[in-house]
Amino acid sequence: MIYCNHIGANVTTIKKTPPHSSNDELDLLDVAQDLWQQKYLIAVITVAVMLIAVGYAFLATPVYQSTVSVIPPRAADIAPVNLGRERAEIDELDIKEAYSIFTRNLNSQTSRRWFFEERYRPYLEQLGITGTRDNLMERMGGVLRVNLPDARNNPDNYVVRVHLSDPELAAKFANDFVAEVSKRSIRDLELDTRAQVANKLRAFEEHIHALRMTAKAERLDRVARLEEALKVAEAIGLQSPEVTGGRTQISVGSSGSAQVSDGSMLFLNGIKAIGAELALLKARENDDPFISELRDIQQKIAMLNLVDPIPEFVQLFTLDSAAEVSENPVKPQKANIVMIGITVGGGLAGLVALFRAAIRRRKHEVQTGER
Repeated sequence: MIYCNHIGANVTTIKKTPPHSSNDELDLLDVAQDLWQQKYLIAVITVAVMLIAVGYAFLATPVYQSTVSVIPPRAADIAPVNLGRERAEIDELDIKEAYSIFTRNLNSQTSRRWFFEERYRPYLEQLGITGTRDNLMERMGGVLRVNLPDARNNPDNYVVRVHLSDPELAAKFANDFVAEVSKRSIRDLELDTRAQVANKLRAFEEHIHALRMTAKAERLDRVARLEEALKVAEAIGLQSPEVTGGRTQISVGSSGSAQVSDGSMLFLNGIKAIGAELALLKARENDDPFISELRDIQQKIAMLNLVDPIPEFVQLFTLDSAAEVSENPVKPQKANIVMIGITVGGGLAGLVALFRAAIRRRKHEVQTGER
């Protein structure tokens, strides 16, 4: 502020700077001094928090992780399936399709429910842990995990992880889960193969039925034509044709003869030939020998019946690495917990020290102001 005193012609100017207030801000030196003055308090709080962290790290129940890694099958793994399919003219199974059956079951809720009912729930009951189904299923989310560790570079490499306090059970549960998924996948492949074979067989049977109906209709048509031709031959008294020099000599009763070209009319075969063919057609019970396509279709049906829906040694995935009993727990991470305890303890101790210093400084300022 500037104060001006006018005494005659003399002007006196006084520039006054406001006194520094300790309430405005604390410099680093003050902070360091406050912390140093309370170094024992800081040390006690830091050590106390660190000891709590150490106690947790060493007393907490260790959790072990077992891992199963799977990759797509090799061509040899699905060759038994394609061998029968190729012979039966069914679409062959490629590696991608085979692996997709496995991965679909690997990520399905059905497989997870199997793990819950057959493995995880009995395990909890042995530990005396109870709860609602939904709560236990939610808890299982941290026990069984299926993921892609490197989805960008290796999108087909799946990893199954099981976390339990018992390392042997963790390894067993992980291997059991993959084995069950494999069984379910083979079962799906079996159902798919059976469905394809059944559809093919149904189509072939319908085709054969259509061919037989057509053959029967053609036979009846032939019978109708022959019956009409027989009537004509009987009307003109044509018993049998006499072939002479590429011409057909027709004997018509005793009235003489006529010359016609071969095969111009069905009645020209004569009463005897037409009657014999009619008798054979009417007595025929099975038209199969006269259906040219039938044997080829029956051969395809025989090949379909030879298809094995569950061929031996077929695999829809490759086991890259099976789960093994882990010796080192993944939780708790003792070193990290201790470091976090030291960090949190130091920070908390510093805040307490600064808070106490601020209160003490405030009291000192109040007492100074009262004086």
